[in-house]
Amino acid sequence: MARALDLAVTAWGPIGGGVLSGKYNADASPGQKAEPGRMRDTPAAARLAERNLRIAETVREVAREAGRTPSQVAVSWVRHQPGKVIPIVGARTLEQIEDTLGAAGFELAPGQLERLDEASRIERGFPHEFLEQPNIRDLVYGGTWDQILDRRP
Repeated sequence: MARALDLAVTAWGPIGGGVLSGKYNADASPGQKAEPGRMRDTPAAARLAERNLRIAETVREVAREAGRTPSQVAVSWVRHQPGKVIPIVGARTLEQIEDTLGAAGFELAPGQLERLDEASRIERGFPHEFLEQPNIRDLVYGGTWDQILDRRP
């Protein structure tokens, strides 16, 4: 909708409450590692879902390739989304904000953007995936689905 109406989006929390910075990873340095066990049964604990940790791992891989920090990659990725996207960044320390602002100084490669997009793709779930099945499409559209696609502009 924002792209269609030429509106800017202010993306709040582009580092996912620290998840994309790497502070919840097993190999985070002792002074940097957050302790997820202390967050049990809090709204912040939902950030540590398996899916989010897999996205964070992809962010870390891209950061290693790019010679950047995971926070810089996460913010750069948000900046590269179609349309006008303005990431809202926050920090608890001067070092964190300086690191995050380093995202303005580089571009992610198209292949890196594709990997990040793929890792974070939202599963559409039911009924979308159900309706995309060829046999269901044939039932719904009476075998005319291919003709419908051929007539699209």
